[in-house]
Parts: sequence; C-alpha cells; structure tokens
Amino acid sequence: ARPLQTIQRRIDKLIEKQSGEAALRCPVGAENELGQMNFALQLLDETMEARLASDRSLREQERFGASILAALPQAVVAVDGDGVITLFSPGAEAMLGYSAEEMVGKQTPLIYHDFEEVRRRARELSEELGLAVEPGFQTFIAKAQATGLPDEHEWTYVRKDGSSLTVLLTVSVFSDTQGEPRYCGVSTDITRRSQVAAEMSRLAHLDPLTQLPNRRLLHDRIR
Repeated sequence: ARPLQTIQRRIDKLIEKQSGEAALRCPVGAENELGQMNFALQLLDETMEARLASDRSLREQERFGASILAALPQAVVAVDGDGVITLFSPGAEAMLGYSAEEMVGKQTPLIYHDFEEVRRRARELSEELGLAVEPGFQTFIAKAQATGLPDEHEWTYVRKDGSSLTVLLTVSVFSDTQGEPRYCGVSTDITRRSQVAAEMSRLAHLDPLTQLPNRRLLHDRIR
C-alpha cells in the first residue's frame, strides 16, 4: 500500500496547486487504497477541468480586449515605472509610424515628443504644482501623480517620418498586481480640430478683404 499512498499524496499536492485549496477527504466507503486512489484521481480530473475552463475564459477575455484595442483609432501606450513602453497599440502604430516591436521594451514616449515642448511643459508644471519637475518622462506623469486624477494636455507628436501632428493626451496612473505604479496614455489626433480653431480665430479677428486686424482684435489687445 505504501506506493499507492505516496502517489495519492502527490495527487493531493497537484490538486492543491491547481485549485489553491487542500484536497477533500476521501468519502466513507472508499477506505481501501484503491478506493482512495480512485477518489483522488476523480478529484484531480475535476480540478484540472475547472482550471482549463478558467484558462479558456481568460484567453477569450484577452482576445476580446485585444480586438477592442485594435479597433480604437486612438494611440494607447502603457509604460512601466521607469518610462519604458510595455504596450503600443495598433492605433499608436498607425498614428506614429513605429511598430510595436520597435517600441515595446526598447523606447520611452520621449522618442516621438518635441523635447523643447517638453521643457516648456516641465517649467509650467513646476510653477503650477510647486515642485521641481524634470524635463523628461516625469513631465508626462507629474500632474497625474500629484492629483491622482487623469491629466489632459495638448502635445505635438513627431512621427517616424518626421511629420508632426497635434494630439490630446490623457495620462492615467494605475498599479500592477505587485502594487508597482504603471502609466497609460491615450492620445487623440486633434490636428484638424486645431487647424479649424486657428482658422476660426483668424476669421474672427481679421478683416476678410484687407486681412487687417479688426475692432474685435483691437479690444482684445487693449484688454
């Protein structure tokens, strides 16, 4: 009986690993070694089937999440606590011209930012928050860190081919399973909207015939 008892103890350990709980006691009527072995194998089979069903459900959820991410026109970029990119969505690939393979684990968001603009924003945030914000990755997360709320700001992005676009970037802070801080940025292309706003401002302040400043612009400058 000793080999059977040894095998049963191993099966009990497998059940505990699969389910996270100790194996159930053998029911009355299965007192002999073969009955106990049969019960243990049946329990292991049920436990593994439940684990497989859970894994299938998790994979289905992951596929569904990936499908939603692929359908978003916005650029979704997640980074770790050091600013290294951990997720670069299909929308980000289309918007910026970089592939996820080029970016994930290799680059930070600074690669597609205008660094002079980052410097200006760091100075603004240092005055607004009353703390020293270094120009770099800290510039993107400082306000979200300080307030605990998503931070929205307009930025100029530089694509891989050198062309630029205007985006509205929303940065959020969250924690991973180990409690380590992680950051996610969602960027919406507002280039066309910015162009329309600039044109509307021009039409509102300049005479359409002479292109000279009108009375509205005069009062604006006086104020």
